[in-house]
Amino acid sequence: MPASSQSVPALHHERDNVLENAFARLPRPQRVLDLGRPLVPTKMSLMQAQTRLNPDVHSAVLSPPVRPPAPALDPRSSPSTPPSHLLSPPINATTISSGPSSPRKHLTASGYWVADSKETGRITLGKFVQDGVDWVVRAQQRQPTLVMVKRHKRNAGIHEKDMLERIQHDNIVKLNRAILKGEDVHLEVEYCRFTLREVLHVHLKLAERQIQYIAQSVFQALSYLIRSGIAHNAVALKSIRISVPDMRIVLCNYIPSWYCTPSNRPVDDFQTATLQTSDSSSNHDLADLGLVLLECMEGRPLSPTKRTIQYVKEQRALNKVFGINHPEPWSGCKQLIDFLDELFNAEKSTDAKISRPHQFVIGSTLCNGECLRPYAELITFECFTLWTPDS
Repeated sequence: MPASSQSVPALHHERDNVLENAFARLPRPQRVLDLGRPLVPTKMSLMQAQTRLNPDVHSAVLSPPVRPPAPALDPRSSPSTPPSHLLSPPINATTISSGPSSPRKHLTASGYWVADSKETGRITLGKFVQDGVDWVVRAQQRQPTLVMVKRHKRNAGIHEKDMLERIQHDNIVKLNRAILKGEDVHLEVEYCRFTLREVLHVHLKLAERQIQYIAQSVFQALSYLIRSGIAHNAVALKSIRISVPDMRIVLCNYIPSWYCTPSNRPVDDFQTATLQTSDSSSNHDLADLGLVLLECMEGRPLSPTKRTIQYVKEQRALNKVFGINHPEPWSGCKQLIDFLDELFNAEKSTDAKISRPHQFVIGSTLCNGECLRPYAELITFECFTLWTPDS
């Protein structure tokens, strides 16, 4: 027993020596913890040590960046003529975009004019007629959104272009550019294919939530126009559109639709949106907004006899909900009814209406444009043939 017990430790010791010698021939990273192992200095440690030895030398001097040598200047060249590499403008990273280069602007004071020969990067997808207006849908290369283009006669197109240049608001259609082609002006605007008139032709009816979003959007657009001294004079279902893809409500049609196509009207009889507006004309725009909201409540456009301020006031005096055929779903919408009463109130000034707006259009429960997305999808399925000319 004693002899065998002494042979076992000797065997273990010999095996440990064999393993240690094997690993010693191939050092592993774990041996870094061995305090007896010599440390190999790194490049950074050598640089830090040199900096400590010479504190007057900055660490950046120890490893200067490699730069290409500057071209030698010709002593025979004139001092007033710097070399070509100094004349080139510096590259500004903030001006680089992933899209195509913008076309050269037309030599006019306006930044929206584009030369006819510079229409690059646009692909025509198709055409459609909507309320008597010919539209062209185009795609922009390397851009996710579409654009719409309509053709005007020269005077009318310049009038609407000048009007849209003055106004910049989220609820007013955005003008991208204007193209002058002979006696015609082509206006390119953001893609807002669907009108509020088409929304009323789907089987899903608008509720108070959607009407509140429409009222708030158009009221903000009209308030902005009134403060800018502009009267729209054509607030209707066909002049209120839904932009895609963000589902914003935008106000359009700043000239009559009949002037977008040839007609027998007088050449200068085209102005709808006007400047230097009076309080009565602005109040008329707000009353037209009230008629649009009544049509949304009715679920269809009102007949010409019912779409008058006088008829609405007479029905309201008879304690009726503004003369709509099915008032039962709206009898409990007190804020909506009060807001309509304020829009139709001719005794209250326009300034009072927009400076102290009703709670219905400034409430905290307002929804976003997603509430109209189901209606936009249904228009595609149910109203793709609804291109009726203006009556």
